[in-house]
Amino acid sequence: MRLNHILILAAILSTPQAFPYGTAHGIDRSGPHELPHRYPPHPRTTPQCPQGQNSYELCLQNNRFGARLSYLANGSWRRAHPIRESLSVGYFWFLSRENIEATVKFLYFPNQKTFRPYWDVLSDLPVRLEIRDYKTGKVSRLRRHGKKPSCSQNNSPVTESTSDLGPCQKGRHSLCLGGETGKRFALDVRWKVPARQQQGKGYAQNLDSQNINSHYKGTTGKFWFFSPTNTELLVKILEKESNHFEIAYAVMTDLEFELRVRDTRTGIVKTYKNFPGTSCGKKDILTSPSTDNGTPPDEGNIPGVFHSGCSPTNKLYSPLVPRRGTYTKLDLRFDVDISGYVPGGQKKHSLVWASKNKRHSNLFGKIMLTDLGRRQLLTLRQGIGQKHGNKEKFIRQLSMPPGRYSIHYTYDMGRSLWALRIFDSSSRRTFSGQRTVATFRGVPNVRSISFNGREALTMTFGHRTDGSLGPNEVCVDGWVWRNLRVGLE
Repeated sequence: MRLNHILILAAILSTPQAFPYGTAHGIDRSGPHELPHRYPPHPRTTPQCPQGQNSYELCLQNNRFGARLSYLANGSWRRAHPIRESLSVGYFWFLSRENIEATVKFLYFPNQKTFRPYWDVLSDLPVRLEIRDYKTGKVSRLRRHGKKPSCSQNNSPVTESTSDLGPCQKGRHSLCLGGETGKRFALDVRWKVPARQQQGKGYAQNLDSQNINSHYKGTTGKFWFFSPTNTELLVKILEKESNHFEIAYAVMTDLEFELRVRDTRTGIVKTYKNFPGTSCGKKDILTSPSTDNGTPPDEGNIPGVFHSGCSPTNKLYSPLVPRRGTYTKLDLRFDVDISGYVPGGQKKHSLVWASKNKRHSNLFGKIMLTDLGRRQLLTLRQGIGQKHGNKEKFIRQLSMPPGRYSIHYTYDMGRSLWALRIFDSSSRRTFSGQRTVATFRGVPNVRSISFNGREALTMTFGHRTDGSLGPNEVCVDGWVWRNLRVGLE
């Protein structure tokens, strides 16, 4: 038995396959060395763009390309946040996901067998873009501050007045943006390629329908020409302050096109042109309080400046006596200079009371501010035909230190929506002219309200010292209200 064991062991040691890396006497150099089949070699992998929730890199074209954007704010460079829309297109936001500031696109040209990047910015801030090709390892770094030099005189708008005051009708080729309803401006695009004798209309799409810009519906949209995944034009309309609208659009094509923007309230049309071979975006003023001559039904404009003061008859205004009828919407806008808050405890300062015929039971909105030191507390009460204890009480914290603000309050009973928007008019702490302090929304308790032709829509600015002050309410002294505008529809 021992001899048999010895013979079997000798046979095994003399077999090369017993040692895949060589023989019992050393390394076998007669051929290439291979790992056993159960341990396959690791294939070499090409680096890819590291996409993920916590990544600041926008990954496009199957993760071959990565784009990083940074912007200069308050003396320091900060990283922008990416949003991937499709295989070839993505966006960046700075402070809020609802406010898109830049766009990047990688387009493949099969004839040249190459990719071409397009990018543009909606913001006025200096930006830096880093593009990395993970297949070749090539890195490109680009910078921009404001408008492209080649676009300085290339896309001045053509303005004309029309009698078309019809509402914006959203369709395949029509985009509706701006205003509280998102339908103040009607936009459409026509493109053409003269060399190929081709022309057509751009296809419109609101970005909120893609859950990219869902919180501020009706502010941002896009146009595409040939494919819905190939964005050619990104458009944003902002209301910087009361009735002051601006347009900013980013271009990611070098085709010739015309962007037409119609104000449904005034009928004014602005046309912006992009010449062939260029990619020129723009930022422009659409309307301002001094240029907007549109007047919705039963609207009152109160000129002058109103100073608050502590007296029994302080600041009671009845600027509008509506015609007899039923109304479904109140639109109230004004500017206010807050000089300071009354010290000593949590005092309620009245921003505005809006009611029917000075009756607290028919309250469109009572907006008050309470100073908490570093922050302020906003309280809004509203309710038509309700006792005080049954009215809605909406409370939120926000930052409204002394300064100038624009207030836009909409009580839209027909759409079951009230909305309060506050803009900071005294500083530029936020970017791209989007100086929104806060936006609040709720639901009115009625669907309409009637006036008999003698009842008035009444505004009260600041609390009065006539015995109507509630607990912790104080008379506001030194505040200034301007540019009051109110309308019923």
